[in-house]
Amino acid sequence: MTWVYLTLMAAVLQAMRVAAQKHLSQMLSPGAVTWVRYVYGLPFALGYLLLIKYFFAEPWPSFNARFWVYVVFGGVTQIVATGLMIHLFSLRNFAVGTTLVKTEAIQVALIGALFFHQSISHAGWFGVVVSVIGVLLLSNIRVVFNVSREPGFFFNTSALIGLLSGCLFALTSLSVREASLALAHNNLFFTASLTLTSMIILQTVINGVYLLCREPQQIHLTFKHWRPALFVGITSLFGSVGWFTAMTLQFPAFVKALGQIEFIFAVLISISFFKEVPKPIEVVGMVLIIMGVIVLLILA
Repeated sequence: MTWVYLTLMAAVLQAMRVAAQKHLSQMLSPGAVTWVRYVYGLPFALGYLLLIKYFFAEPWPSFNARFWVYVVFGGVTQIVATGLMIHLFSLRNFAVGTTLVKTEAIQVALIGALFFHQSISHAGWFGVVVSVIGVLLLSNIRVVFNVSREPGFFFNTSALIGLLSGCLFALTSLSVREASLALAHNNLFFTASLTLTSMIILQTVINGVYLLCREPQQIHLTFKHWRPALFVGITSLFGSVGWFTAMTLQFPAFVKALGQIEFIFAVLISISFFKEVPKPIEVVGMVLIIMGVIVLLILA
């Protein structure tokens, strides 16, 4: 059950990080907002890796080509997926796209079953699908239904970008697990931290080179606004510790499905702090997410 606690931790930290990134997006470009989570999280990633290594007294494993292929692939797909998701906010029908990004859990399950030999039970599929339906009900599913009746819906830019972003996030999750397992080490906490740190180093360099070539002025701004940027880096890093370790211990589809409980936290915060009354469809959505999670934890 360790993966459950790690996933819940990651979901809470992700909600905090996303809120901080939305604040930063008012001051920085999408590329800079994406880079901030890597460059400010890197020192903490290195510290966490060394702490795990010396706490468990683990020797360095032998890095192989399979590990590096998945690290590079997963690192690039996450950068592109994050950039696409941030870009969605500048589009007219951004609500459609951001809702479809949340189909990631189903895409993880499908891609994992088809290409990564991750056999999921019927109960597991039920839990994943039900939880995703719940998330869609909590989101802008009515907008999706309304727009879907319009001619050319499947060629709608926002919808296509949303689905593509969700697909790339799914590939990132699967790559994380494959990279970590490729090290063939008994201590999965150690391999997860190695995978995380390697990927963050790569992403810091790739995203940094992009900014240097395309938006050099943004690099200065990321350090000017260092306080919110540091918060993004810390929450991103320790959220990733939860995600990476959980996905090393368990199928990414289950981890992502459980992680959708984050949306319930968001609704409860709105009720508690802003006195917002949930709509009936939102209550149904929360119930479905809880049902899906219970099925995953008990039957899958």
